[in-house]
Amino acid sequence: MLLHWVKFKNNPGTPDPNAEENPSEAIAVASANENVIEATERPKRKPYHVYDASTRAKIARYATFNGNAGTVRKFEL
Repeated sequence: MLLHWVKFKNNPGTPDPNAEENPSEAIAVASANENVIEATERPKRKPYHVYDASTRAKIARYATFNGNAGTVRKFEL
């Protein structure tokens, strides 16, 4: 039973559908693997903000005198 959960190179941690003898079980295992992988995927990161040089200079100057927390509140970073 535990041998079905041995890692293999395509989807680590999921059972290998090719190891099943019955084709209907292999299809069920493949479908379950797809659902598990879809449910456990991490969401992609949000895109970074792009600031021009003058805005970055304003943010840096404000942060120097008011700290990071105040800068984030003011510029809503």
